Amino acid sequence: MIAAFKRKAFRFIVLLLRTFSGKAYFCAALVMLPLNLAIALVMRFFCRRGTVAHIGGLYHLHYQYVEVLRSRGVPATFFAVGPERRWRIADHHLPDLQWLFLDLFRDMWFFWRYLARHEVIHSHCLIGLSHYQWEFLVLKVMGRRLVGHFRGCEGRERAAMRTAEGEAGICQECDYFPNYLCEFQENRRRRLVARHLCDALLVTTPDLLDLWPTARHLPFFLPVDAPAEISERPAWTPDCGRPLTIVHVTDQPGIEGSEEIRRCLARLRNAGLPIEFRHVTGASRDEVYAALAEADLSIGKMRMGYYANAQIEAMIMGVPTVTWVRDDLRSPELEDSGLIICTLPKLEETVRGLIENPDLLAAKKRIARDRVVQMHGVDSIVSGLYDAYGWTAHGR
Repeated sequence: MIAAFKRKAFRFIVLLLRTFSGKAYFCAALVMLPLNLAIALVMRFFCRRGTVAHIGGLYHLHYQYVEVLRSRGVPATFFAVGPERRWRIADHHLPDLQWLFLDLFRDMWFFWRYLARHEVIHSHCLIGLSHYQWEFLVLKVMGRRLVGHFRGCEGRERAAMRTAEGEAGICQECDYFPNYLCEFQENRRRRLVARHLCDALLVTTPDLLDLWPTARHLPFFLPVDAPAEISERPAWTPDCGRPLTIVHVTDQPGIEGSEEIRRCLARLRNAGLPIEFRHVTGASRDEVYAALAEADLSIGKMRMGYYANAQIEAMIMGVPTVTWVRDDLRSPELEDSGLIICTLPKLEETVRGLIENPDLLAAKKRIARDRVVQMHGVDSIVSGLYDAYGWTAHGR
């Protein structure tokens, strides 16, 4: 009985400690901040020039930047911050906050041992090593170059987006309702860091420039895991003996306008048009590519105002993709690509037009892969990274 009581007491104490871990961490970080700042005044003279530290989540898209830089001879290190499961790809992995102020000393050790001597700190989604991102202030005192990289809703503000977008934007049917991601205290703090501490800001899609006008649009890289070669699926024609296969890849139906897409295609099918619709969600990378290999057309990102990874993945597979790009963000390069640009209210008309005019669909299919390689090739994007790092076009 005593042993059982001890186990229950221990579990209760652990639960209690975790409940107050955030507040305890904040207080401990505040107490230790003067010491860290004092160390920073000395360590500012100890810097490994030409080195870059990337801090991000447990995502291959974040790690890909490190791979690209290393392929060009840049010493780059990746710090993954996230769940407790070990992510072996990262150079260093810090699990989520767990144990009161003890985590502060772990974070301080990681910071001074591994991060502090890098010349450039590139933070994806403004993620920091620590829970309260105190290290960004210390890095600023050390004279390091801080580059913040907004990749989505962590860089958005719901009130401003709803005012600017009216009834058509991505905030109207938020996938994070009722716990809006952009309104998390953590993301409010990240935007505060971006405004006051970062030397340069990057955004992955240009619609974010509305909120961050001094940022630079840095397009997505081509996916490194895309098949090097694709088996060409014959272009669809009305007499080919199969329906037009349309694939919609997303785990965020609100941002994409998935329900409207589904209703639109259902109306076309009810009108007798040969359409097969596949909504791919919760799928692995291999499953996504397998679905695209059997697709004649892709549809997605009909509310954001610009295209993203799913559209790039479709085009690299030689599949034309319907998406919405705002008028002020269009360019001749986008028009002359595998993108078929239209608004959500005109989607039904656009798909009907492609079925009635399959030559247009075939023409977009022929250029889709080559054009996306040109638009999202590594060389042009790396030059943008070097600019953000304060380097020349040829490197450090």
